[in-house]
Amino acid sequence: MARERADSFISRFLFRGSKEREQEAVGADVEPTPTSERATEHELVWATNGEQSVQKLVEHTLNGSHALVVTGYQDFLSAMSIILRVRPSIVAERPDTIRIIFGTNTDNQSRMDGDGRELSEEARDYFLETRGLSLRSLDELRAVLAYDAIASGAISLRIFDSDLAWERFGRTHAMLHAKLFISDAGGLAGSANFSVGGLRRNLEYVDDLQAFPDLATTRRAAAEDFWTLGTDWTEQALEILRALLRPVSAEEALARTVHEMMSYAPWRVGGDGAAGRSPLPFQTDLVYEAAGTAYEHGFAFVEAPTGAGKTDIGKHLATVLPTMHSSVVLRHGNERPDQTRNGALGIIPASVLSNWTKIKPPNLDLIKHSQLSQKKGDQAEELAEINRGARSSASMIVDESHRLNSRYLAPSRRSLVFEQSPAIWTSCLSATLMGNQGLDGLLAFHERRASIYVPPEITARINGNLKRGRERALELNALRALRQNFEDRQRSGMEDMFLSEADLAQPIEEAEERLAGKRLDPREIQADMVLNVTQN
Repeated sequence: MARERADSFISRFLFRGSKEREQEAVGADVEPTPTSERATEHELVWATNGEQSVQKLVEHTLNGSHALVVTGYQDFLSAMSIILRVRPSIVAERPDTIRIIFGTNTDNQSRMDGDGRELSEEARDYFLETRGLSLRSLDELRAVLAYDAIASGAISLRIFDSDLAWERFGRTHAMLHAKLFISDAGGLAGSANFSVGGLRRNLEYVDDLQAFPDLATTRRAAAEDFWTLGTDWTEQALEILRALLRPVSAEEALARTVHEMMSYAPWRVGGDGAAGRSPLPFQTDLVYEAAGTAYEHGFAFVEAPTGAGKTDIGKHLATVLPTMHSSVVLRHGNERPDQTRNGALGIIPASVLSNWTKIKPPNLDLIKHSQLSQKKGDQAEELAEINRGARSSASMIVDESHRLNSRYLAPSRRSLVFEQSPAIWTSCLSATLMGNQGLDGLLAFHERRASIYVPPEITARINGNLKRGRERALELNALRALRQNFEDRQRSGMEDMFLSEADLAQPIEEAEERLAGKRLDPREIQADMVLNVTQN
């Protein structure tokens, strides 16, 4: 049964092309030259990850019988992935095929002293609470397959217990720092921990005393002594692996997905607040979706039928969007307080303005659709105030947005004000977005306003300069026609009976003077543009 589990779908997926993945993983590091054939009698074998590979020595030893690993640094997932790569069928082997005792986790060292907690508990919290489960590679994901091997005892785990060391040696030891790899195939010791870093990436020193039987026996005895200083860590290891890959039903997976998609607190509204009446559940969901869409795309359409409470939805969005804007939009760092965007601007039909005014959020300013249609004149000051509000708001809420047709479809003064506003987060509310070109028009707005924002006054200057350019073209065409007529008369050799040559040249001179007086030369247009920008 254990062998069947090892050949499950996950196992086949993770071990598929294992040699290719191993080569890729090693390729990410500097791969030393493989260790030469096993040493002859009385020849010391050693490796540093410089010219000789520590990994090759350790893998050879792990493939032997009765393997025992003593390591100071506890990189649990990395250690399991190494074992599964070297001995993929470990789950079907006998108990104690590979034993490991971890000295401690050096990242937790600052928390080891004085808190009275057992080291095994510290190690568990390191993976499940303090640090969380973070995987650095597919190899570490493969570590979950060690679950059955640990549960069956084929991989036996212990963690250093300072109390046992006290009983043995009569004094306290902060940690077990030794690094030993023992089996009937090798007797290694050195600086390398049982981790990907120690075996491949770091410059280490490890030697093998297998060619020196007496010394190798002493080394094995020391490793066995260290093994007796550890307490069982099986349950904690299994808990880590269960948390890493917990089987769930399709219903549980879907419920978790929906929960994660809908539980981001800054986008959730509910209960009594500053934004009017408490939202109904479907209104809460609409606000959440609109906030997420505005965050991703800068523009959100909320289509809901009459009676759905779009006014309440808009008031809640007027609270959520500015708060979100202030939290996530980067600032240059040198703005004055009066240059930052704050609050929300609502563009509201006059017929429902009173509903929006009731219990509205304090940060929401309201203007009527009709105010955007006023002509410049007596209302110039009011229009300037509206534009200032649009440029200083962090978000915009547009009710009955289908009424604001894009100039691309139906030119209007109100759309001009709307399009020239900065590209701030905008939410459009309507019961009839589809079917009457309302959506197309609003998308046209979004395309224009999602571009790099140019303030309206600069746009007006650019448009004025383009107008001057077109006027220059008309003047040049007229001047060209006059010159052509004068030259044609001269080439014909016929004298005018009524006008002298000077009279015929006079329109040309007048056209040249008129062109010069209008300052329509491109260099003059550019100079005027620079002067205006400098003055402002």
